[in-house]
Amino acid sequence: MDRIIELARSLVQKYYTRDPFKLCEELRVHVVYTELPKTVEGFYQYIDGYKFIYLNNALDEDALRVICAHELAHALLHTDYNVLELLRDTFFYCPRFEREADIFCAALLIDEAEAQNTRPELLSMDELAALSGVPVELVDLRFAEGF
Repeated sequence: MDRIIELARSLVQKYYTRDPFKLCEELRVHVVYTELPKTVEGFYQYIDGYKFIYLNNALDEDALRVICAHELAHALLHTDYNVLELLRDTFFYCPRFEREADIFCAALLIDEAEAQNTRPELLSMDELAALSGVPVELVDLRFAEGF
């Protein structure tokens, strides 16, 4: 998990942003907003050397940011795995990949300085989640993983 956290930190340091959309631009990952079933928030696809993130255009801004960060993790950590082919050809679903993507997402979107101030007398988990624009589950994951 350390390599995943370090990857997120290094991207923030190199590009001076936690914005997954700006990082996608810098890293040449194409973001496509499209109509998707309500149960599909987004997915990553690798086609002929090009990386694509598809996002459900019905989502709000905070949700889009979180899903984009999660899918960016797949683009960087699981580049050659094409989710549509995996599911179609093998019915393969890898919880490990999803957890890695969630850890990257938490490390990218939750500012370390804000996280360090998260003590009951300073800032609650819910407040940090609201401040960071992420679900409280990502804040919980960040602290459970100890980063």
